Amino acid sequence: MRPATRAVGGIFLLVVLGGAVSAGVFVSVGSQVAVWSTVAIVPLLVAAGALWVRNTIHTTGTSQTEYAKRRAREVGEQFKQFWERRERVHEAYPELFAQGDSLSVDGVVTDLAERGIEFDTDTGALSLSDRHRDLEEINRLEGEIESLEDRLDAEIADRVRDEVGRVNAEFDRLSDLVAVDPPCVAADVADPDETDDFQWRAVGEQYTAHREWADETVDAAVDRVRSTLESADDVDEATVADHLDDARSARAAGEYAAAVDALLRARDVLRQTGEDVFRSETAALESLVGTVRDSGALRYADDSRVEDLEAVAAEADALDSAMDMDAVGSARADLRRVCLAVLEDLSSDVSSRLAALDRADPPEGYYDRPDAADIDYAARLRDVDDLETFEQRWGTAAEQLTEALDALGPKAEVVGAYDQVAERIEEELRSTGTVEGADLPVREHEEQFLGLYYRQNDGVEFDPSAPLLTTGADGGETHTLEVTVRFETGGSERAATVSVAGPGFEDERTVETHLATTVTFSEVPFGEYTVTATPGVDDSSPATTTVTLDGDAECKLEMADVTLRDRLCDDIDDPDTYLSELGDRFADEFDAEGHLSSAMSFPIDDDYAPCLLAVWADREGHSVTLADDTVLVYDERTLRQEIENVIQYNLEAGETVAFDKLRDTFLSAPVPDEELTALVEGSEEADAVRTDDGALTKGDE
Repeated sequence: MRPATRAVGGIFLLVVLGGAVSAGVFVSVGSQVAVWSTVAIVPLLVAAGALWVRNTIHTTGTSQTEYAKRRAREVGEQFKQFWERRERVHEAYPELFAQGDSLSVDGVVTDLAERGIEFDTDTGALSLSDRHRDLEEINRLEGEIESLEDRLDAEIADRVRDEVGRVNAEFDRLSDLVAVDPPCVAADVADPDETDDFQWRAVGEQYTAHREWADETVDAAVDRVRSTLESADDVDEATVADHLDDARSARAAGEYAAAVDALLRARDVLRQTGEDVFRSETAALESLVGTVRDSGALRYADDSRVEDLEAVAAEADALDSAMDMDAVGSARADLRRVCLAVLEDLSSDVSSRLAALDRADPPEGYYDRPDAADIDYAARLRDVDDLETFEQRWGTAAEQLTEALDALGPKAEVVGAYDQVAERIEEELRSTGTVEGADLPVREHEEQFLGLYYRQNDGVEFDPSAPLLTTGADGGETHTLEVTVRFETGGSERAATVSVAGPGFEDERTVETHLATTVTFSEVPFGEYTVTATPGVDDSSPATTTVTLDGDAECKLEMADVTLRDRLCDDIDDPDTYLSELGDRFADEFDAEGHLSSAMSFPIDDDYAPCLLAVWADREGHSVTLADDTVLVYDERTLRQEIENVIQYNLEAGETVAFDKLRDTFLSAPVPDEELTALVEGSEEADAVRTDDGALTKGDE
């Protein structure tokens, strides 16, 4: 509020106050006293108000001056902070601001001075003069300083972006010398989010990392050219060295475009003078790779040699120009190493196969020792430097070694596996008197296996054209085999089929017995046979054994009993799991009906019901039987008691009741006739009745 406005306001308030006091006196005391009080009070209020107004005006003017001065200092301090940060940026990255910046800071310094804010750009000192200060202008300058801060951060990012983009573009020209993979591109450099040191330093770190990468890339390119220079012949080394010195000098000065130019000039000198040598060397590499591939030696070498050879071939294919001469030397050394390793593998293989043959001690003349076994081909080639000569001699060595292995390989494989094959030959001769190549458990060298057996065994004849071995006799050995078969428990007469099966012989006989019997098979050839006894009833299981006949022999087979539960649950795993949910349902149904049947309806698949009923009956102590493919569960004690009651109370002497009527009228479970007969015979009334023709008849008393 302005001083004049304040004064008017103050006077108005004094008048209002005086009037209010007079009115109060008039109301409380009377009119006369009110008049005198007004005469006395009003002058006093006017005098006091005048003094207060005067003091207020004076104080207000003083406060306004101090506020303007304080704002001027605040703005000056703000500019000083900006100036100091700008100086830190320039000092940290002088190469980015070698030509200064575009912020027009001098104009702001002049505007500040005109407003009484003196700033020394040489010393960074800030002072305030007595010049008139316009608050509106000071506030405007504050806005300009804030704009400078934002522009400074944006300029840092802009200059880093420009430098990164320019250097990356220059280094793209070096892609055929070194890998060009900059840590960032111009688009990766973002404007700082805040105007503080941390933000511009984050941008600056990108710039520093990029310069370090640029320095390393130039160094790598220099090393690549120098390495190529050392590998090349007939090259102007002095000129190339001068260009490399220029590149290093430009790199030290941060002049990367000049460094790239110098490197490319060095590369061009190498290309112009070293291309013929490069083409000659790469042609020699390709020729040697082709010779190794076509030699057939890799069939006997370690598998890794093929991978190594192809890796070198790929390395050679990637060579592009004389600038790759250092890589040519590396590929040459790698290829020689692979070639020598192949020869060492083949020589080692020859030695191993000869050792295997010597240990087997085959008959005289079975194999001849090759000359290649006594020559160290790798040692002879190790000092041959000329690649063309190396290739020629390597081809000869590989040919001699592969010929030796081709001759020794089959013989060594035969003696290595001979013991197992000889057993098969002997078995076949005893069994049939004849052995053909197709009878052997091998896919190759059959003739050599049969020939070696012929050399080591008397009494056999060998036809190598077939190939075929024979004993000269009509057939092989034959023997007698007696097989005793037995049911686990006795009972009614049951059938069983006994079979004998083996290579070249099969026979079977069917017999009937109450418990056990013996079957004789005559003129069974020598060999191993599977003997099986298969019962003709469901309540016994088959039995099998293996017999080797090298003379007359006997064997025994027992056909174990199979319970009804085992038969019903043969294809069901863990039936108890299902029964835990159905046990109560079965119990309730059994209590209500007196029996259970697989024909009843239960909440389970029909394929599972027979098994689960049998398992439940076994658990609860009930009986289970099979009647016309229907599983029936009943309580034997209850059913026997029902039969006894019928005999005692429902049948007169000489009276007959059919089983069907007995089941329908008196029994709680419809058991089949066989079960019913057994129950009658096991009851206490068995002597009082007889069962025949599906009926029960009570005898005369």
